[in-house]
Amino acid sequence: MNSLEKKAYQRIQEVKDKNLNELDLGGLALNAIPAQVFELPQLEILRLHFNRISVIPAHIARLSNLRELNLVVNQLKDLPKELAQLQNLERLNLTSNQLQKFPEVITCLCALKSLSIEHNQLLGIPAAIGQLTQLELLNITANQITDLPFTLLQLQHLEHIFADENHLNDQSQKLIDCRLRISEARETHELDLSGMGLDKVPVEIYTLYNLKALCLNHNNISQLGENVGKLTQLRKLSLKSLPVSLLPKALFELSCLEDLDISQTNITTLLPEISRLKSLKKLNLENTKITHLPHSITHLPHLEKLNVKGLLLQMPPLQVALNGIKAIKDWFDNDQNTMLNG
Repeated sequence: MNSLEKKAYQRIQEVKDKNLNELDLGGLALNAIPAQVFELPQLEILRLHFNRISVIPAHIARLSNLRELNLVVNQLKDLPKELAQLQNLERLNLTSNQLQKFPEVITCLCALKSLSIEHNQLLGIPAAIGQLTQLELLNITANQITDLPFTLLQLQHLEHIFADENHLNDQSQKLIDCRLRISEARETHELDLSGMGLDKVPVEIYTLYNLKALCLNHNNISQLGENVGKLTQLRKLSLKSLPVSLLPKALFELSCLEDLDISQTNITTLLPEISRLKSLKKLNLENTKITHLPHSITHLPHLEKLNVKGLLLQMPPLQVALNGIKAIKDWFDNDQNTMLNG
């Protein structure tokens, strides 16, 4: 037994004798984890960094109280399925190992808050990473990853993503940006996801109950769900250039909404419920397919700016609508025009 191995056993014995919950075996050139380590079920922190460990034995499952596991700079190529039994594990550091495939067992660690797996040879991240609902930090720097799963947007607590020195495609870069913007919106109460290539609204957005401004311009979102009604503090909503054809009725319950932009969408009808948006000041209908404005639009007491450019309006006539909301109101106030509109 060399001096480094003796030091390892001395540290293990000290932890055992004093019933300590932390063991540091870092930098001891170990080729394997000493079997005595797995006889310390009280361990909460285990540091095995800067060694030569190539295999984690199944006995790791005995350390069910582990909260932190440090395996930085070792020779691991995979992790055992028994790791899934470490349901209290919050921090896992696998930096600088020899992992080529993301170990699926990691996605079973439901309490995980921090995952560092940088400087490996990973080619991708599985969609199952969306199961790590408590994850706050993800470091995948310096791998060979090109594509990230959309399920990253399910990780509501994820505030820090480090992904430099990979080969990420444009959509994956946008996905990271989208994830970080959503997290920041919990503090700023403003969210701009314009041009992110989204096919649907990330469901987490509907949990941002204090959100005041939401911009979804230039995405591929074809439907805005009724859950938008949960954003009761929303003052500005911009849906410019979305392929939506209908506004959900829940949108008209947003009593604080002051600015609504649905320009360049496929919307053909402006519902009479628009009158419920009593705080509305700006309404942009430019280049939509709307041909009729409902009489109820004149019941918006604070509406100041109405953009109808590019519309083929029949009622009221476009030349009337271009003169503003007062001209529209006067046109509707004419008994004959009101009857025609009805």
